[in-house]
This record gives sequence, C-alpha cells and structure tokens, in this order.
Amino acid sequence: MFFLTCLTRKGGIRRATRADFIHNGGFHEAVGPLLVIAQCFCLMPVRGILAATPKGLSFRWKCFRTWYCILYILATIADTGLTINMVVKGVLDVRNIEPLIFHANILLASFGFLRLAAKWPQLMRKWQRVERQLPPHQSWRDREALSVRVHKVMPESYWTRTRLQYRLICELIEQVDASISGLTMLSFANNLYFVCIQLLKSMNTMPSVAHFVYFYASLSFLLGRTLAVSLYLSEVNDRSRKPLRIIKLIPKEGYHPEVDRLCHEIGMDTIALTGLQYFNVTRGLVLTVAGTIVTYELVLIQFHEDQNLWNCN
Repeated sequence: MFFLTCLTRKGGIRRATRADFIHNGGFHEAVGPLLVIAQCFCLMPVRGILAATPKGLSFRWKCFRTWYCILYILATIADTGLTINMVVKGVLDVRNIEPLIFHANILLASFGFLRLAAKWPQLMRKWQRVERQLPPHQSWRDREALSVRVHKVMPESYWTRTRLQYRLICELIEQVDASISGLTMLSFANNLYFVCIQLLKSMNTMPSVAHFVYFYASLSFLLGRTLAVSLYLSEVNDRSRKPLRIIKLIPKEGYHPEVDRLCHEIGMDTIALTGLQYFNVTRGLVLTVAGTIVTYELVLIQFHEDQNLWNCN
C-alpha cells in the first residue's frame, strides 16, 4: 500500500485525506485540471481554477497569468508578421500560404481564449446556479427512478418543475455558445482547411516509406480530430431531443397541459452549439463536412487524371 501526498497553501507537503477524494460532481471542479494544462500553454489566464467553488474564480489584467498570455500573443504577432513578409516576398502558392494560415489560426485562438477567460468566472457561477436547481443523481438507481416516475402517474407540478429546469439548461447553453462560438467556428475552419491541404498533397508521390507513414498518420489524425469535435459538440443537440422519447411513454392519465407545453418547447427549439450563429453543430453537419471532403477529393482525382492524359498526349 502506498501513501498519497498533496501540497498545502504554504508550499509544504501533507498526506492526502479523505476530503481530497470527495467530489461534488460540478463542472467547475471537473474542468479545473484541464485548465491547469491550458495555462501551461498560455491559455485561459483565470485565477482560482482549482478553488472549491466558482466563487474563487477571478480574471485580472494585472496578473502574472494574464501578462504571460499577453507576452505569448505579442510573440505570436511578431512571428505572424515575419511569416507574412516571407509569403509576400515569395511565390504565392499553397505551400507558402500554409504557414501563414497556421500562425494566423494560433493568433486568433489565443485572442479567443483570452476573451473567454474574461467571461469564465461569471459563466461558471451561472453554471453552478443551474446545477444547484437540477435534481441530484447520486447513483444509477436515481437515474433509473426518472423513467419509473414517468411511467406510475406524476402530478402537474412535477412537469412544471421539469419544464423550468429544461429552460434553465437551454439558457445556460445559449450563454455558453455566446462565449465559445468564435472558437467553434475557428476550429471547424482550421480542421477543414488542413484536411483539404493534406488531401491535395496526397496527389504527390511519396519520396520514401517514412514520408508515406508520416503523411497518412497526420491525415488520419486530422480526420479523427475533425470527426471527434463534430460528434462531441453535436451531443448537445442529441441530448436536447432525448426527453421526447420519455414523454411518449407517459400514460394518458398523467398527460397534463404542462406536458404538452414541454413537448412543444422541445420540438420547436433548436438547442445546439453554433459557429458564430452561421451553422448549428448537429449530426447532420458531420455528413455535410464529410460530403464536402469527399467532393473535394473527387475533384482532385479528376483533375489529376486529366493532367496525366494531357501529359501523355
């Protein structure tokens, strides 16, 4: 058996206690370690990310984390400027413009996360207020109890409370989308651009086996990342539609006007994260992106075959 230790506020080391392993199940607590990693890469300069509650969160311009982030942004701006100078002086083609797109993407992402950091404390406090008004699920038995209640007959007050909880979650999603929609748009644009660039390079002959392995490994990573981002974000829309399946199981005796109102709200509202309000991230978008990539590849293959026929003649 081994013993775990942890750091105290005074910088010393103490033995971990039971309280260190008890979690409240909140999003703020869950995302804290991830934000620690983000701050190592000059992102999300928020104070108090490992605090017990979102009340400990704060964003200040006069803070080492913020200065560290701003210094990185200034260095990225200088690097992007040098890249622009290289592109202007060289031949304007796909190979020369690719580093410019890469550096511009990093710069825009840095600005986006800095803007998100300023909104993060208020957003997490809103998130916690919503979590406190939702029914707690301590175990799988509590999660199963919902389906049981929907079937034995529930009073109208139960469905009124459920509809208000659903509306709170919808408002939270709208606030989250307003904070991250720019980053969502940037992520999709970046993934689609570099997938198309890699497909364009696939028309070239690989000089060695190492080049072949590296190229298709990087292409698989890009395709997998694009698919993962699309599917994870589309889960928001998928989960918003699931209550309709449960409502269909309500017996006739338990069908109240509040149930009909809830059903109407779920059916009419489009709850999904967006890319600057230009598109909703749903499972249908995954097929649209995949169709765009396949169409692009077919055009490249057709163009490549036409070039080969022309060279043969």
